[in-house]
Amino acid sequence: MLTFVHYKGAPPLEFVIRRAGRQDVGAMAAMDGGGATWTADSIYPSPFVWLQAETVQPLATLLVAVPAAPAPTHPPTPVLGWVCAWDIAAEGQLDLMMLSVHAAARRRGVATALLRALADRHPRRRRAVLEVAAGNRGARAFYAAQGAVEVGRRRGYYADGRDALVLRLPLPPPGAPGTRERAGQA
Repeated sequence: MLTFVHYKGAPPLEFVIRRAGRQDVGAMAAMDGGGATWTADSIYPSPFVWLQAETVQPLATLLVAVPAAPAPTHPPTPVLGWVCAWDIAAEGQLDLMMLSVHAAARRRGVATALLRALADRHPRRRRAVLEVAAGNRGARAFYAAQGAVEVGRRRGYYADGRDALVLRLPLPPPGAPGTRERAGQA
């Protein structure tokens, strides 16, 4: 999927969304501080190890947004953003495990495009469920703008004792406006 995005006050950003592979894992893991906030109770010792496992997990869809071509307006990173979701057929929905966008690419449409690409890959799933830190105002505002509603709260969910909000997120219909397919790029 080739996407062009231009927001007021931000230079244009051109990127491709594709399936993530092992070659992307290092840049993906480094985006969120290289695991500085990784929870000690995880079964994986680091985000790098978790992401390596997700690249071969049959239930997982792991997509990455990468610059379409080097350009002076692009952040200096090989990965602009990524999303990981599990398709739990018995629940009829996606479990959104993680959505992350490089700080220099935020508020430029990358997260929205990743959600649309995820919906395009799972046309029978009309919603996703996710947890977000109760104090993460930026993420909460983004998901609210996408139509998410709070359906629960997990007290002490994170290793540091923070609560997580459980959100139900409607997925855009496959082929929703704002995505453009290009042969060989989807």
